[in-house]
Amino acid sequence: MFWEAKRLEDLSPGDVRVRTARAELLEARDELQAARELRLEIVRRRPAWRNVLALANLEVSLGDAESARRRLRALAEEEPENLWVRESLAYLEVEHGDLHRAAALYEELSRVRPGRAHLSNLG
Repeated sequence: MFWEAKRLEDLSPGDVRVRTARAELLEARDELQAARELRLEIVRRRPAWRNVLALANLEVSLGDAESARRRLRALAEEEPENLWVRESLAYLEVEHGDLHRAAALYEELSRVRPGRAHLSNLG
């Protein structure tokens, strides 16, 4: 699979989509540090919310909750209506932070988009 990513990189050097695919492959192979370095580069080149969110979620997996929290909070300020960002921040708070903050986020998410997942997580 990596030879295909290398071929794509050769055909389209610097293409963020190719680098994103490579980062996903690294994550699937549990090469998380290498994936993080690549995702950092992607965010520097194209700081779109999806790229920042993917990096923050990877940082949570690596146990770097503080870096992920800073990224997610900044992203939540920039994208206040983005439910994916708020869901990721709520999950982070449950796993590595403030349960009261997580509960407030899940209550807010339940009001905006009622559903079993948010209510279950709130419980």
